[in-house]
Amino acid sequence: MKKLLFLSVMTILGATAIITTPSCKDPCKSTACGAGVCIEGKCECPAGYSDPNCSTMWSSKFLGDWSVKQYDDIRYQHTITFKSTNDVNIILLDKFLANNFNNIICELVTENTFKLQENQPLLNSLIIISGEGAIDESGMITLEMKYKYIHGTQIITSSAKGYKM
Repeated sequence: MKKLLFLSVMTILGATAIITTPSCKDPCKSTACGAGVCIEGKCECPAGYSDPNCSTMWSSKFLGDWSVKQYDDIRYQHTITFKSTNDVNIILLDKFLANNFNNIICELVTENTFKLQENQPLLNSLIIISGEGAIDESGMITLEMKYKYIHGTQIITSSAKGYKM
C-alpha cells in the first residue's frame, strides 16, 4: 500500500512538473531565412546571398549594362554587360575590351567583389592571367584584367571604371 501511495504521489508530481515547466521558445520559429539557415534567431547566409533574410543574391548588384571608360594602350568609352548563370556565385562578363571578349567567367568573392577565372581563353590567341573587380559605396565598378598571348610572355593589363546604366 505504501508502495502504491508512493508511486501515485510521484506520478502526480511528475505530471505537475511537466505541465508547469515553462516551455523553451524557439527563436527561429518566426524567422524566414530565404536561402540561409536560422541559428538562434538570426539568419546565416551561404556564399552568394546577403541581407538580414538571405534573400538578395550578390550577383544582383552586378547584372546588367555598365558604361565604362577602359584604360590600356588607348582610352575609350563603351558598355560592358554582366549576365547571370545557373551558379549563384558565377557571373559572365561580356563586351570587355571594346566588345571583343565575351563570356568571361567571374567568381563572386563577396557581395561587392569578384575575380576572373584564371587561364581562361580569350578569342583564339589570348589567355587571362588574373583579374578582379569591385563595386564601391558610390556604385562605381572597377575592373582590372591581366592577359597575354597564349605563346607569349608579355603580360598586358587593361582596366575599366564606370557606373551602371
